[in-house]
Parts: sequence; C-alpha cells; structure tokens
Amino acid sequence: MLYRPKNEGSLQGSFQPIDPFSQAAGLMSRLLLLTLGLFWAGQVCFAQAGGSTNLRQMDLPSVIELIAKAAHKRFIYDEDKLKAKKVTVLASNSPSPQELYKMLDSILEVNDLSAVEEGGVVRILPSGGIKGDNGPVVLGPGSLTQHYVTRLIVVKYIEAKTLRNSLSPLLGKDAILVVEDGANALILKDNRESAERFAAIVAALDRPEGDFANSSLEVVALENASAKDAEVMLNKVFEQNANRGKRLRVVGDTRTNSLILIGYPDGLEQARFLLKRMDQQNKAQAGNMRVYSLKNANADKVSKVLERFRSGNPPTQLQVIADIPSNSLVVFSDAGDFDAIENVVNQLDIIRAQVFIQALIMEIKLDRSLDLGVEWQAGKATTISGQDAFVTAGGVGSTGGARTFPATTTGGAAVGVLGGPITFGGQTFSSFNAFIKATQTDSSIDILSNPQLLTLNNEEAEIKVGEVVPTLSATKVDPQGNQTTSIDYKEVGVMLRISPQINSDNSIELKIDQTSSNLVQGQTNNLNQQGAITTLNRALKTKVVVNDGQTIVLGGLISDEMTDVEAKTPCLGDIPILGWFFKTRTSTVRKTNLLVFLTPKVVRSEEELAQVSRSAKLKLRSAREGHFRVDVTNEYKVPVIPGEGARDLTPKGETPAGLKRD
Repeated sequence: MLYRPKNEGSLQGSFQPIDPFSQAAGLMSRLLLLTLGLFWAGQVCFAQAGGSTNLRQMDLPSVIELIAKAAHKRFIYDEDKLKAKKVTVLASNSPSPQELYKMLDSILEVNDLSAVEEGGVVRILPSGGIKGDNGPVVLGPGSLTQHYVTRLIVVKYIEAKTLRNSLSPLLGKDAILVVEDGANALILKDNRESAERFAAIVAALDRPEGDFANSSLEVVALENASAKDAEVMLNKVFEQNANRGKRLRVVGDTRTNSLILIGYPDGLEQARFLLKRMDQQNKAQAGNMRVYSLKNANADKVSKVLERFRSGNPPTQLQVIADIPSNSLVVFSDAGDFDAIENVVNQLDIIRAQVFIQALIMEIKLDRSLDLGVEWQAGKATTISGQDAFVTAGGVGSTGGARTFPATTTGGAAVGVLGGPITFGGQTFSSFNAFIKATQTDSSIDILSNPQLLTLNNEEAEIKVGEVVPTLSATKVDPQGNQTTSIDYKEVGVMLRISPQINSDNSIELKIDQTSSNLVQGQTNNLNQQGAITTLNRALKTKVVVNDGQTIVLGGLISDEMTDVEAKTPCLGDIPILGWFFKTRTSTVRKTNLLVFLTPKVVRSEEELAQVSRSAKLKLRSAREGHFRVDVTNEYKVPVIPGEGARDLTPKGETPAGLKRD
C-alpha cells in the first residue's frame, strides 16, 4: 500500500492509505515525485551535521513511513498504538535504503514490537502477539527474507534436547524452541536474524563426535570481554592441546556476548578460569596497565585499599587485581592516575615495625592448713643413723610394714602412749602412740607460663599452653533402652592473646586478653572415672598504654579454695566424743593471686631484631645447662606506688621452689 500524509510537507504527520488503482495517471506522477522527495528528505535527515546526527525523538509511525518509502515496502500497523512511541537513531554516515530496512528490526525490538512479512506486506505487531502468528516455515539454510519465521533444524550428532537446554539462554524472550524427539530436530520460531544466527551456532556445534564423545556443553556469558576475541583466544589455547581431556570446541555468539563450550570437565574448568581473568581485565577500558611487585606489604590487603579510590568524586576508571602467588598488583586506570597510585603503593609497601613482648604469668599461693586428731600406731622409740625416730609395725589403716619418722624432718606436735617419753622434733612427748599435729604452711609461687612473643604492629599474637579435657555434655536413652552419650572437649590451661599498636611517640597500646583455667583439685580428666568436670577459670581483658621497654603488672584475680579431709578408723571413729581419738581431720584454705607481667619492646630494624634473638638464645642455652632463673624482683619490678616504694613479691627469708636468687 502507499501512504499520503495528512499534512503534506511534514514528516511528523500521520498517513492515510489510498488506493493507487483509483487515481488518474497525473495523480500517480505527483505521488511518485512526492515519494522521491520523501526519500531525499530521509537521506538529508540521516546526513545532517556531517553525517553524525539523524533522527531525534520522532514518533514511530513517521519513522516507519520513512523506511517504507526508502525500501519500497508496504506496512500495516495500528497508528493509534504506535504514535506515542518516540525513536532516536544516530548513525555515523548516511544509511542506504537496504540498511534502513535492516535497521527496522532493532527499532521495533526496543519498542517491544516485531515485524512479520508475508505476501509482500510487512505487519507490525506486539512481540507477544507473534507467538500465535504462523510465519513461513524454513526447512534448511538459505537466504531468509521474512522478519518472523519458523525454522526446522535437523541435528545429526548431538541430542536435540541437550542443545535446547544449553542454548535457550541465547534466544530472545519471545522465541519459541521445541524438540522433536523422533527426528532429533529443533523447531524454532523467532525473527529472521535470530533464527539464522541460532541455526549457524547449531551447525558449528553439530559435528562428528570424534574426540568429544560423551562431552558436556556449557554456555558462558561475558560481561566485559568480547565474545569474538575470547573465541579466538580460547581456540588458539586449546587447538594444540594433545591431552584429550583438555580439548575444547568454542563457538561465540556476538548478539548475547556469550561463548558456547563443548568439552570435558578439565578443559571446561580451564576455559572458565581463563574467561574469568579476561572478563575482569577488560573492565578497565582506559587501556593503561601497570604491574607493581610488592616487597613487604600483602598484595590482597593493598588492593582493597586502592579499590576505595573507585568511589571517589568523580569516580575513577580504576581496577586492581591482586596476584597472590607473586604478591603483585595489576592496576588498570587512566594514565593521569598512576602517579598518585604509585605514591600510595610505595607508602604502603614498607617494612612494618614489630613488637617483642616478654610475659610472665604466675600464681602466688597462700596455704594455711590445720591437722587435728589422733592417730594410733604400734611401735617403739629407737635410734636410726644417730637420730631419734619412732618405728611402727603398721599403723591403723596402713598396709603393714615398718615406717620411720625422723624427728628432725617433722614439725608440729606428736604424743605417744607406748613406753617412756619420746623426744621428737626437738620436743618431749608422752609415750602413747598418738599424734596431734598443727602444721602451718605459708607462701609459694607457681610460674604458669613465661612466653616471649614477637608480632607485627597491629597484628594479634596468641599463645596457648594446656590440654583438652573431655567432658560429658548429654546422655540420651532411646525407647529400646540404648544409651547415647555426647562428649564435648574443654581447653584447660593458660591462654594469652595480645594485639600491639605503636603510637607516634613510640608508646605501645596493648589489647590484652588472658585466661587461666585448671581442674579443681582432686578431679580427673578420665571419663571412665568421672563424667562432670569442674574447672576454675580466671580471665583478664583490658587495654593499656605502655612506654617502650616498660614493665607493667596486671593482677588481683584472687580465688579461695577450702578443702576438708577426714581420715578415721572404721567403726571406732564414728563413736560420739570418743571417736576423736580414732580419726584425723584436715582443713585447708588456699588463696591464689594471679599476676601477669608484660614488657613490650619496639623492634624497627634488623639490628634490633638480631639483638632480641641473641637474648632469647642465651636464655635457652641457660635453661639447657640448668641455670634457668626467673628473678621476679629484678626482671619484673612492680611499678612504684607513691608512698610505698617498690614491692618485693618474694617472701622474706625464703627462696620459692623453682627460683634462684642472684
């Protein structure tokens, strides 16, 4: 059909169809001149501004009319539904009538429309209405002239169902793809160009199996890299691969920017890895790339710092890839940004200061015990090796055999009933075989841990010394009477966690988390003997600031433990009042004070690190030779409290077990 504008001389008006056979020859001549004029106007429109600007915000019916005049095609459409749609087309040169007609598919697609050409007439329909429209059937490859067709594709070497499942993402939303299992064929209903492209992809994949028997098919969509370039690259990589398991067949789809891969798991995995790298590296479209090899800093952490520049104002074309094996950075950015990037990298890639921490974790215990009671034994006074002693023939409750108690080794009181008076422990008692003891033990020091830690600035250091104790957490009994026991494991021992931060004035901020735990006295970690286990936990968590080389002490975690033990003669010890002559009761109260001493030292150079290492080696050598000494009063001095002076933790007149004085 032909079209005549309502308002002649304007391309923006709507057009009314007329019957060319009802017009005279003169009218036909004028229409022909009008057609040529419209075509010339369209050409001028596409060549404005030196061939760089074309159609801007034209209503869709006017654009269709322009293309109809240029391509000599007849169109049928609903003008009322299309006049609200606006079209902008930009072209680098003046398109030919054939190029204008090919451009129609793209114009219609962005407006959710499709064209169906049949019998020399092109119908413009909504894309959703095309599915129910019967287009021409094309049985094989050839020149497709219809906008919307039904294509039959016979597959020879691959299952049609496999192709449908894998290639469906390559089709448009309005396409219909079904499988004809009996003929192993695909039936595709889509627009002309999409059907032709899909048939070409199937033909490229549908080859004799050869080295690809029982292989897999996979579609990989690319976001940034070009499917065409990626196809060429992968084919070069895999074409010389003699390993059958890593061979690959690659077909690119430029419309969806995807790759279709056929191969085995090893080859597919390698292809995915390469495509991922290509797709990432292509994000930086500035075309500038530099590699920075880091000497001290961690590439992954530095890359995260640099990535923050992307969110600046204005945002930069920056992409940073951290290569962990080589500890390098691959940076893509604008040429003008590299000076600032290099400056940041150089300031981050420095030798970090370290902190050497000497720690001492100790318990100061104060035990006070009182043993009262009567212990009957049969024996006599004698002299052994020139010393007065009391020899028994097996006391009450003993296993028999002779036992000796040298008088010079026992304090307290002893009373006997056999024979005459006995001199014992420098004191004279009656000769009956009974002992009343009142023994008092004062102080002791227990070194729990003496670790030496070296850690980077702002990095956490941790040390654990102890054991893992099994505990019964739950017991279940099923209806059949079967018992199921759940076991948990609890860590018992000493844990010290420290995070140092060096300040500008060389002071050190320490985040300290210290825990000390142990089994309550008398318990065992053997599940066969005891299920429930009680532990004594003491924890200290704080943050302090210390000068370089200064010692601090943290403590005051005091625990009390009371123990009552009774030993008696069976039956006789249960007699009221008189039973005290046949039993012994011991009561013990123990106070334990946990103290933590810390001495941090900043290490900035190799010389300082070597000095710290030599000091540690000397202490280790002394320990091996048996001269290990921890002098609490010299190496770990408590800070002076105004008005009190320095404190000495060692009891006067005594040397704690395990410690040596200078």
